[in-house]
Amino acid sequence: MRIERLGIIATLMGLVLALTAVPATAVSTFAGTNLQAVESLPVANELRTGYSRTLFRHWIDVDRDCQNARAEVLIQESFAPVTFTTVNNCTVATGSWLSYMDNRNFTSASSVSIDHTVALAEAWDSGAHSWTAAEREAFANDLGDSRSLVAVSTSINSSKSDNDPTQWLPAFDVCRYINDWIAVKLRWGLSVDTNERSTLLSRVQSCGVTSLTVEVIRGSVAPPPPPPAVDTEAPTLSGTLSATSAATSISLSWLAATDNVGVTRYSLRKNGVEVLSSTALSYSDAAVVRGATYFYEVSAFDAAGNQSSTLATTITVPAGLAITGSSRITAGNRFADLNWTGATTRVDLWRGTTRLLRNTTVSSHSNQVTRTTTSAIYTVCPTGQARTSVQCASVTVRW
Repeated sequence: MRIERLGIIATLMGLVLALTAVPATAVSTFAGTNLQAVESLPVANELRTGYSRTLFRHWIDVDRDCQNARAEVLIQESFAPVTFTTVNNCTVATGSWLSYMDNRNFTSASSVSIDHTVALAEAWDSGAHSWTAAEREAFANDLGDSRSLVAVSTSINSSKSDNDPTQWLPAFDVCRYINDWIAVKLRWGLSVDTNERSTLLSRVQSCGVTSLTVEVIRGSVAPPPPPPAVDTEAPTLSGTLSATSAATSISLSWLAATDNVGVTRYSLRKNGVEVLSSTALSYSDAAVVRGATYFYEVSAFDAAGNQSSTLATTITVPAGLAITGSSRITAGNRFADLNWTGATTRVDLWRGTTRLLRNTTVSSHSNQVTRTTTSAIYTVCPTGQARTSVQCASVTVRW
C-alpha cells in the first residue's frame, strides 16, 4: 500500500513538473543594429481571433524557490533591498522602483505592475496563436531578458494596455521603449504589421541607429549584412579656379570633380572662410571692395568626407573711378576744383543732373557755381554710363 502511494505521489510530481515551464533557451544570437533588427522582423497581418489571457499562464515559479516571475522582476529591478510579506520570502512587500515610462518612483510593491513589454494580446496577434501552451507560458514569464518584463506604475500598465508603438508610446524614454519592443519581438520571432514596421523604422531614425544584441528563442535570424566597404578614395579636382573681377563683384568657376563613388559638394573659401557649400560649379561674390585683394580656394568632397586637393587663386578688384573735390572762393566767385583717378576710358562729368564734360580724357576740372550755391554733388562716370551706375564715383563740395 505504501509503495502504491509513493508511486501515485511520484506520478503527480511528474505531472506538476511537466506543467512547470522551463527557462527558455536561446537558439541563436542576433548582434547588429536596431535598424537591422527591424528590417529582419517578418511582416504579417495581426490575428486576434481566439485570444484569451488565460492562454498565457503566468505568474509561475520557474525555479521553484517560491518566488514567482512577478517577484523575481521586483527583486531584480529594485534599487534598494526588498522586504517580504512573510518570513518565507515569497512575496515582495517593499523596495525602490522607478517606472521609467512615466518617471515615477515607488516603494510599495502593491503599487507596481509588471508589464509585458510586448503585451500578451499583441504577442497572440503577432504569431503566438500558433504556439504551444508551453511556449506561451515561457513568453509570459520570460526572465531570460530584462527587456521582456519591466516594473511600471499601474497607470502606465493600464493606459498602455495591448497597444503597439503605433497606438501608444510612453511620455518618457521613448527610445528605450522602442529598442526594448524591437528586442522582444526579435527574441520571440514575432511579426509586425505594416503600420507597426513603419513606426519602428521612423522612431529608430529619430532616436538614432544603435547596436542591439538579442538571444533569440524562436525562429532564426539571418546575421546582419557586413558593413559597407569604407570609401577612402578622395575626389579628383582638376583644371584651375577661374576668377574674373568687375568693379563690384568677382565671378569664380571650376570644372566638375570625379570620384569613385560620387561628389556630394564643393567647398569654396574666401580668405580662409567658407562662403559656399553646394554642388554648384560657380559662384559670384558681391561682397568685395574696390582695390582689395582676395584669396579663394575650392575643394571637392564625397559622402565619406574625403577631400580632394585644392585649387586656389588670388585676384584684386579694380580700384575704379575715385573723385575728390575742394571748394574755392576767389574775388567773391565760387569754384569747385575737381580731380579724379582710375579712369581706363573716357569719362563724363556731372554736377547734379547737368553734364559738364562729355567723352573727355582730362582728369581734373574747375567748375564755377553761382554765388548763392552752398553745396554741389559732382559725379564722374565712364562715358555712356548713367549717373547712377555703380561704376561712377561722386563727391560733395561745400562752400
